[in-house]
Amino acid sequence: MLTIGLGHTSAAGPPKVYQGMTITEDEAEEIFRRDCQTFRDEVAHAVHAEMVQYELDATCSFLFNIGSPNFLGSTFLERLNNGDKAGAAEALLWWNKPPEIQSRRRGEYEQFKNGLYVARIG
Repeated sequence: MLTIGLGHTSAAGPPKVYQGMTITEDEAEEIFRRDCQTFRDEVAHAVHAEMVQYELDATCSFLFNIGSPNFLGSTFLERLNNGDKAGAAEALLWWNKPPEIQSRRRGEYEQFKNGLYVARIG
């Protein structure tokens, strides 16, 4: 999957990413801001459980990475909406392929469960 800037894909919305595309740092930051708002809005619509800020942030990161269709059908979301935050945190770790993503998932897990803002945990 092609990405530009700070992880933007065509699936996240405009602009459509193509091979060889270049953008400026300012454009990357603006696209990222729009993407973040899109994912915050989607989380607000899909999640019915109360969350503190670090749980919301981890949830948005997870959604950003796995995409909307996967997020909406995830055990993570089901458990979260059923009030099982510990089970939801555990379900984050199930999204562990390819192996290179595991450190990111562990970071999201720690952020969601314990409020530790770490991008990746080796």
